[in-house]
Amino acid sequence: MSIVGGPPAAIWILLFVALVGCAAWRLRSLIVPGWLGAPARLAEVILGTSIAVVLAEALGLAGALHGFALELGAAAIAAASWAAVRRARPSGEPADGASGVELVGAGALAFVLIAIWMLGTLAVLDGSPMVFDSLWYHLPIAAGFAQSGSVTHIQAIDPLTLARFYPADSELVHAIGMAILHRDVLSPLLAVGWMAVALLGGWCIGRPLGAALLSMLGVGVVVGAHVLAASQPGNATNDVVALAALVCSAGLLVEAFGPRSAPRAPSAPPGALVLAGLAAGLATGTKLNAGIAVVTLTAGIPFLAGRGRRARALGLWVAGAALTGALWYARDAAATGTPLPWLHSIGPLDLPSPANAAGLRPAFTVAHYLTDGAAWNGYFVPALRVELGDLWPLTLALGLLGAVVSLVRPPAAVLRVVAAAALAGAATYVVTPLSAGGPEGHPVTFATNLRWLAPFLALGLALAPAAVAAHSRAWRIVLAALMVAPLAASLDLRRWRDDPHLLAALLVAVAAVAAWVAATAARRSPRLPMLAASAVVAVAAVAAAAVYAPASRDYLSDRFQSAPPGTGLTAAWRWAEPSGGAGIALAGTTAAFHEYPLYGIRLSNRITYLANHGAHGALSPIVGCRRWRQAVDSGRYDYVVTARRFDPGDPSRALPSPERRWARARATHVVAGARGALVYRIRGPLDPASCPAR
Repeated sequence: MSIVGGPPAAIWILLFVALVGCAAWRLRSLIVPGWLGAPARLAEVILGTSIAVVLAEALGLAGALHGFALELGAAAIAAASWAAVRRARPSGEPADGASGVELVGAGALAFVLIAIWMLGTLAVLDGSPMVFDSLWYHLPIAAGFAQSGSVTHIQAIDPLTLARFYPADSELVHAIGMAILHRDVLSPLLAVGWMAVALLGGWCIGRPLGAALLSMLGVGVVVGAHVLAASQPGNATNDVVALAALVCSAGLLVEAFGPRSAPRAPSAPPGALVLAGLAAGLATGTKLNAGIAVVTLTAGIPFLAGRGRRARALGLWVAGAALTGALWYARDAAATGTPLPWLHSIGPLDLPSPANAAGLRPAFTVAHYLTDGAAWNGYFVPALRVELGDLWPLTLALGLLGAVVSLVRPPAAVLRVVAAAALAGAATYVVTPLSAGGPEGHPVTFATNLRWLAPFLALGLALAPAAVAAHSRAWRIVLAALMVAPLAASLDLRRWRDDPHLLAALLVAVAAVAAWVAATAARRSPRLPMLAASAVVAVAAVAAAAVYAPASRDYLSDRFQSAPPGTGLTAAWRWAEPSGGAGIALAGTTAAFHEYPLYGIRLSNRITYLANHGAHGALSPIVGCRRWRQAVDSGRYDYVVTARRFDPGDPSRALPSPERRWARARATHVVAGARGALVYRIRGPLDPASCPAR
């Protein structure tokens, strides 16, 4: 199952998706049988994603996260779901209340945003470099899952940070594709899919208010801005995953508890609470900063359920969230003694966590600079203008307005709970370490880490229609114009015109919207069987796989041809790409922060950063040649890559690494590398007794 770029590979991955999708559709008709249209599709997306994640987690706990086991598990779940649900709606599904204008607007918005995100995706597929975080820990963790078949082993990524303990639902989804294909050719495409799911979640938030398109537009303002559109497409960064999961959880809750034009059921379907909990678990299982928002939603569930049903509702929600979000915190607790190893104390109470990592930069917060005029003028305002567009004050104001109005005077109580979650998440962002990291007075990470605010800003903007829900249609038109303005202002049309991938991006956007239109028409037609929509999706998927096969081959041959300036890793990357099955030790933190290309095209090289393992899962640099050589010998590595050392005090420069001298021995010789980084072939023991003098 590893013949990449050809029909066999496409068949295996499409088969897995089809089996999971079939199970999700069947189970949705059992869990929330009365849901139609967009909410039903959203429920199926969350169910399908959760099935894939939970299946991969279960296999990973048994050390069996491999392609054949994934296919077999998906087939078993699909068969069980069909056996459990004996009846399903056999004909077309009635419309869910969306007008023709709304559908046209949704198609136009989806077209623009898919085109924007495909520009970045196609650039990566054409050989442009991935962003720092993807090469540092997102893709290495995913490759480690697929390589070992286990999710319990915590990889030695680097000795300076605690990134190895981050929740990893997003990385697990990448690992599923890697395990089936033995390549990462699906990874550059996943972000676009998550973006589309976020739009669907936004639509469902506004649907009970009669403002589905406006709420979808609110989410689109955020995903279309530079803050996400520049860092997510084509990469394994997971901010869009957390945003999509959180927005979808809110959308499912609003569908279950929100205002409706039809008479309401006496209580929300129990299955809806499980579904919303699954989405919330995906958010916390992906990104730490979603935790406070999810805790706020959890606190609101008993109040939404009402008397006599509170305990049951809370239990259903927590069960769903635990299924998709609890594994990583349980794993960290087993390894470190605490599910939150980033917290070393709570007030006077010390926690048994790893020794405090140095980090990449001083971890100042936005709150630290709130009254600092120099920081605002020199860093915050310029960054906001770039990341959110020239009309960034309007974007922030609309997001705040939506959250505050929904909190104070909501059309339904569920909107108050969602608004509280958005505000709690935004407040948490302000005090999050590294939200304005960098040397004192120079918050250089503010621009990059503004993406941590994105999920909560998207929720606030999706709630903005609540402010005009009781007013005339003219107010909705005004709100739509106010939302379109910042989205339009953030579009860099000049860059679009000069982008070599523009035509291909537009064609992909047209094809995606056309497939959606055809599937929607087939689904709503009373004369066509319900499976007609599935047939449209299947044909579109097969066609997309056939078109993508040549692009995936180009991606594998063109990627990672040039390392970032100053690292000296270009030669090492090129050496590693065709290699396979080698055990490679890393020395020098510059190599650790750009390690993913060393896994090779087949993702079969085993990468480990050489470090001391301390109490509670701590890692620390190995000091001294003798100990370092002993670590190399005990690990039985085939190669060692020595690179420069990252300097947290001045990240713009790299320092010499002593491991380069320590690796020179009779049993080693250089097979690749340049001045900054060398690859040594290890032919035997390094003999610690022959270490060079200091």
